[in-house]
Amino acid sequence: MRIKLYIYTKNPRFFYKINNSLNKLRIPFYVLNYGVKLRNINGIILTTEKEYNNAISPENQTDRFLVYSNTQDFEEYLMHVLATHKFGFKKQYLKLIFSIDPGKNKSGMAIFLDEYFLISKILYNQKDFVDNIGKFISYFNSDKLKPIMIKIFFGIGVPSLVESLLEVLSRKFKEFIPIFYLVDERNTSKMKYNKHIFKISKHEISAIWIAIRGIKAIKSMKILESNEENTTSELPKNLNSEIKFDENFAKNIYFGNLSISDALNF
Repeated sequence: MRIKLYIYTKNPRFFYKINNSLNKLRIPFYVLNYGVKLRNINGIILTTEKEYNNAISPENQTDRFLVYSNTQDFEEYLMHVLATHKFGFKKQYLKLIFSIDPGKNKSGMAIFLDEYFLISKILYNQKDFVDNIGKFISYFNSDKLKPIMIKIFFGIGVPSLVESLLEVLSRKFKEFIPIFYLVDERNTSKMKYNKHIFKISKHEISAIWIAIRGIKAIKSMKILESNEENTTSELPKNLNSEIKFDENFAKNIYFGNLSISDALNF
C-alpha cells in the first residue's frame, strides 16, 4: 500500500516544482490548506524548511514531514519523496543496486533500494552513467561511517560497452568498492509487456529483469551477503540465471509491492 503524500506550503516556487514533479512521476497527492491542523493527517507531509521551522509546533515536528531546504538538490529531495511513497519512511538504506541493459545507442538503467525498485532511466553515453550513479550514491549514502553497499549488474549484450563501463566505473567509484556482476541477458530484448501498465521503455524493463536474473542466480549459488561486504575490488562475478519473463511477477516488483528476493521466494 502506498504512503499518501500531502503538500503543505504557501511557497509558490516549491509548490510549482513539487506539483509538476509528482505529476510527471504519476504519484497522487493532496494539497492542504495552509494553516490547517496537521495532527490527524495520515501520511507524509511535504513542506519547506522555513515553513517547518516557523509554522509547525515542536510537538508536531515528527517523521511525518519530508522537509525541503533551498540548499538541497531538488532531485535528491524528490527521490526521497518517491522512496517514502513507495516503501515507507526510512532514515537509512543498506543496499543500492544499479542494473544496466547496455545498448549501442541507448541503455536502460533500473535503480533499487534494498532490492525494491525505485526508478528507471534511459542513458545515452558514458557521462550519463557516471553522473547518474554518482548522484544516486550521494542521495542515499547517508551514513558515512557505514557506507551503503553498491551493486552494479550489467547485461552482457554489448561486450565492448560493458568492458569500457567496468573500467570507468570501477575507477570513478573506487572509494565505495562496488561489486560488479555480469548477467546473461538472453531474450530480455524480446519480452512482451503491457506498456499501459509499466509506462517505461523496453530498455528499462530489460534492466529490471537483468537485476531479477542476477539476484536469482546469487540466491541459487547461495552467495551470502556476509561474503559480499565492500572490502575489496574483485573481478566481476558472472551470473547465469534463466527465468522466463512473467508480467504479473514483474508488476509486483515494478510497483514496489515486493523486493526481488521476496518475489522470488513466492
